[in-house]
Amino acid sequence: IFHMLAIIVRYITMLIVALCPAIGNSLGIDPLLPDYRIIIDTSTDVETDILDDIWKILPYKFPAGSVAGVITYSDLHSTFIDTSVVNSNWREEAALQKLPQLSELRVNLTDSIRYTARYWVEKDRSYNRNIVLFTSGRLTSSKSSDVKREIRADLMETVVPLLKERGVILNIIQIGNNTDSDVLSKAARSTGGQFFQATGGRQVLASLNNIFNDTSSSNGSSGLGNNYDNNYFTVEHGVGNMTLVAKKGTATSLLKLQSPSGKVYQ
Repeated sequence: IFHMLAIIVRYITMLIVALCPAIGNSLGIDPLLPDYRIIIDTSTDVETDILDDIWKILPYKFPAGSVAGVITYSDLHSTFIDTSVVNSNWREEAALQKLPQLSELRVNLTDSIRYTARYWVEKDRSYNRNIVLFTSGRLTSSKSSDVKREIRADLMETVVPLLKERGVILNIIQIGNNTDSDVLSKAARSTGGQFFQATGGRQVLASLNNIFNDTSSSNGSSGLGNNYDNNYFTVEHGVGNMTLVAKKGTATSLLKLQSPSGKVYQ
């Protein structure tokens, strides 16, 4: 019962914030920073290694003070990381989580996007709303051509207009070469977002840098790929040894390095 009450309170809070930016400010949510929802396809269509690479990088891409939440989908929709204001604790706790085990795809992609955007009630130009979707590129597991056609139509005729009405930018990173790339690319660009195809961790990282740098530049903040103001940066896996020289201001909090595995260097 207490768990359910906590969920209800959290959702009501996010609904109020969406309707009234002033309340968001009082809660410590900066309306000038991006509001992100990440959707990750955890079906067997996606390679486990690539998903692991994504999650080693992703928690450190968000700027402090922005809002972020993570949803996974395969056999069902699941809230993986609760929507909350991003700070060092959020990043550290998120990095320790393990993505769900891969399972069969049963939920269609359009329902996942609609599910994710359900609490963005109306368009508010003071918020920079973004969905970043990691997908195998399959809209549905159905083999029926009629079902596939219906879902493609649902994406372009219902879901995309809904996102545009609520001021949500859809960015898509397709992992693999499934046949729905054309409609996914069109959907992303129709909302002002970007579409990328990636076959490995290096390409995923490049796509993320493009998306985050673009969405952050629209509100005047520094690029998220290297968020130096908050002492966060990423290093590609191919780098063996490096020397880091950091100059810490007198008012800056304790400088520390934390690897994706959770090990902290101070």
